[in-house]
Amino acid sequence: MSKARRFKIFIIVCLMINVLCIGIITNAENSVMTVEETYVIFDKAGANDNRTQTENGVELSGFTQLNTKVLYGEGSRTEFNLSSTKDFTYTGFGLRTPQDSSTLRSNLYGLGRGLGGNETGYGITMDLVHERNANKIVLGFNHGKMEESTLFKIDYPSGFDVTTMNKFTVDDFGDSIKVYINNHLFVTIAFGESAEGMYVGGTVYDALGNNLGTFTEKVYKKGCVAFYARAYSKLTIKSFTASSIEPVMTVEETYVIFDKAGYNDNRTQTANGVELSNYTQLNTKKQYGTEGDKAEFELSATKNFTYAGFGLRVPASSNLYGNGRGVGNSEAGYGISFDIVHEKQPNKIVIGFNFGQMSESTLFNVDYPNAFNVSSVNKFTVEDFGTSIKIYINDDLFVTISFETLEDSMYKGGTLFDASGNTLGTFSQEVHEKGSIAIYARAYSTVTIKSFEDISKTPENPKTSDNTDVLFSLSIVLVSALSLIGIYTHKTRERKRFEL
Repeated sequence: MSKARRFKIFIIVCLMINVLCIGIITNAENSVMTVEETYVIFDKAGANDNRTQTENGVELSGFTQLNTKVLYGEGSRTEFNLSSTKDFTYTGFGLRTPQDSSTLRSNLYGLGRGLGGNETGYGITMDLVHERNANKIVLGFNHGKMEESTLFKIDYPSGFDVTTMNKFTVDDFGDSIKVYINNHLFVTIAFGESAEGMYVGGTVYDALGNNLGTFTEKVYKKGCVAFYARAYSKLTIKSFTASSIEPVMTVEETYVIFDKAGYNDNRTQTANGVELSNYTQLNTKKQYGTEGDKAEFELSATKNFTYAGFGLRVPASSNLYGNGRGVGNSEAGYGISFDIVHEKQPNKIVIGFNFGQMSESTLFNVDYPNAFNVSSVNKFTVEDFGTSIKIYINDDLFVTISFETLEDSMYKGGTLFDASGNTLGTFSQEVHEKGSIAIYARAYSTVTIKSFEDISKTPENPKTSDNTDVLFSLSIVLVSALSLIGIYTHKTRERKRFEL
C-alpha cells in the first residue's frame, strides 16, 4: 500500500473518531436519567415505587421516595436537576435523611408539615410544591412527628418556575449547608452544637445573610439525599451527581481583595463564586506594574449583551464597562480592557486601550482561543514585567503588550503581539505605570469570579544576587580544596603504613 493511500486512510479514521466524539459529547450534554440508573443510585424508601421514564428524566409519583445509597456530609457537593407539576400535597427533596431500617422510617412526603395528620419524618425537607404555600419553598426540620417540625416558608427566587428544569446545588460543610438554585445562593443552614453524631438546632439565613429564624430539631451529621412525591403532584429527576466541594471565592473575600469602582455594587454569591452584574466593577487594592507582579484568576461569564471582562493598569474611578467601545455613546475610561463578552463581537476578546472618551479607544478584536468557552470557568494569568505584560488563558500565552517610553509615570503607547509573536498593531493611548486589575460587568451580561490570587515575586537585588553567587562559588572551591587535602592526607598515611 502506498504512503499516500495510508495517509488518506489515516485522515478518514481521524475524522470518523472526531464525529464519534462529538456525538458522545452532545449525547452526554442532552442525556437524562433513566429508571435503570435510579436503581444504582437510590434505594426505595416510600410506601410505593412509582418511577416512570419520561423524555425529561425519571418521574416520581404517588407516595414514592428515593434515598441515595450514599450518606453525604462534610465536604460533599451534590447537584441535581428537578422539575415538578404544581398540583396538591408535596414534592421536593430532603437532606441529611437517615436510611430506612426496621426501626426507623423517614417518609418525608408524610402528613404533618401543614397537611393534616401527624406522621413521622427525619431530616431536612425542601418542599418545592406545597399545597398550602403557593410560590414558596417550605424548608422543614423534622425529627419525629412532623406536626411539630419547624418550618420556614421562603418565596420562590426571582424567575423561578418549578414546572421547568431547575438546577439545585447542595454544598455540605458539615456544620453548615448552602443550597443554590440555578447557581444562585438560596439559603444557608448553620447548625448548633454537636453530640452523639447529631447536630442540635441551628439558624437559617437567606441569600443576603439575613437571619430567618432558628430551629431546635436534631439533624444527623450525615444522611441521604432524598427525592419524594406524595399524591397528585409529580417530581421529575433529570440528573444527579456527587463530588467534593471545590473552594470558590466568597463575597466576604472580595471586600479584602477589591475596592468598589463601579456605579453599582451587585455581588452575588453563587455555587461557582461571586457574580458581578449591572454596572459593577471591582478594582484590586494592589497596584500592578512592577517587574515580578503576577496574578491568576478564574472567571466565567454569561454571553448576553454589552460588556463583561477584566482590565489592567486601571486607575481608581475608571469604569471600564462604560459605553464607547463599539456600544452606544462615548463615556470616559482609563486602562486596558479585555472584554471577554462584547455584544458586537461574538466569539472574540476585544482588547481596548482607553485613555479618555472610549469612542476613541484603540481596539483589537482577537478570536477566542481554541476550545475557549466563556460560560465555563477559564483561568487567566497576568504576568507584568513593567515595560510589558503577558496574558495567558488556561496556561497558554494569548497576547503580549509592549510599552513605549515612560514619561511622568505614563507609558506613551505601545504594540500588541499575538501568541506567536506576530504584531497585531500599535496603540497611541497613554497607559499608567501602575494600576489595578479590574473585573467588570455592564447590564445584562454577568461575570463570575471563582478565584483570585496574587502570586507576585519580589525581584532579586542584582548586588545581593551577585554577592550570593560569589559566596556560593567560593564555598564550592573551599569544599573541593578541603576534600582534595583530605584525600591526599589519607593516601599519604596509607602509603606510610604500607612501607612500614
